[in-house]
Amino acid sequence: MKANNLVGEVFGRLTVICRNGSNKNGKSVWIAECECGELINVLGNSLITGNTYSCGCLQKEKAKVSIKSLHIKQWNNKNFIKSIKQNVKERFTLHGARSRDNLDPLYSVWRGMKQRCKFIKSYVRKNISVCEKWEVSFVVFREWAISNGYEKGKQLDRIDNFKNYDPSNCQYLTELEHRKKSIEETKIYHANRRVSDG
Repeated sequence: MKANNLVGEVFGRLTVICRNGSNKNGKSVWIAECECGELINVLGNSLITGNTYSCGCLQKEKAKVSIKSLHIKQWNNKNFIKSIKQNVKERFTLHGARSRDNLDPLYSVWRGMKQRCKFIKSYVRKNISVCEKWEVSFVVFREWAISNGYEKGKQLDRIDNFKNYDPSNCQYLTELEHRKKSIEETKIYHANRRVSDG
């Protein structure tokens, strides 16, 4: 089909109304009306090759359908529903640690601990996990923390960085104590490397 003979032709949802000159590269530009009533300028080549077949409304409709399909798929997924229920349960727990006006600092520590084990590569690589009683209950974790030296400003620390988060392997340190421990661990690590390399 020649580019100088597109008036009245239909391409997908577009009907060519008239020519509208050429672009800076000398390619023909046409005014086309979409089924939705929108008028657009479009290159003749784009119409002929099928690259453009609507004003953009078709893509938007497809996107809506895709999102709807995704939502349906998610809500038919038992694990997805389980995670939603868990989040809602955590949000409205009786202990009141998480609310719009009052966020218990230990709740953030608890959530951060679990998130690290799931998403931080170094933790996943070492297979670091949270013990079951802490994983399922913020209240149990909070009670342990308060009875084991937690104060505002202190940081949760694993005594052995190759072991899991559990009461026997965790402690609370000040920022200074935590920094000193990290320095000592780094020194030991490099000393061991020199021995193994030597």
